[in-house]
Amino acid sequence: MEAMGANVKVARTRVLLVDDNATFRNTTRVLLLTSEDIEVVGEAGDGERSLEEVERLQPDVVLMDCQMPGMDGAEATRLLRQRFPGVRVVALSLGAEPDCFERMLDAGVDEILVKGSGPDEIGQAIRRATEKSSRASRETEPERAWR
Repeated sequence: MEAMGANVKVARTRVLLVDDNATFRNTTRVLLLTSEDIEVVGEAGDGERSLEEVERLQPDVVLMDCQMPGMDGAEATRLLRQRFPGVRVVALSLGAEPDCFERMLDAGVDEILVKGSGPDEIGQAIRRATEKSSRASRETEPERAWR
């Protein structure tokens, strides 16, 4: 609790945004500014760069686009799981890409969201992914917000 006038720091979940569309990354960053418990620590425009940024920034959660040029989100997630097993992944894609979602599930994502989800939905998915990490619960199936 807060002692008279003392500042209480909220534990913030560190998030890396990965999408080839810079406008989408910027919009998502702005949307997440309203969340006191979420901090966007960096961005990457492709899967290969996402692995470099995860190593450098050590986020708690990666918000990962499915379809990107070069290394796509599924391959990046697969490699991320091998190299950084403690980092959670929330997949993002257009609703018209169910095959992409299936590839992301096979790669080991924790949550799935459709692009265009609002800040509350994105924040909830990040929090659920973080809770899975704290419970060390890899047995549960990812939430499928797109269904």
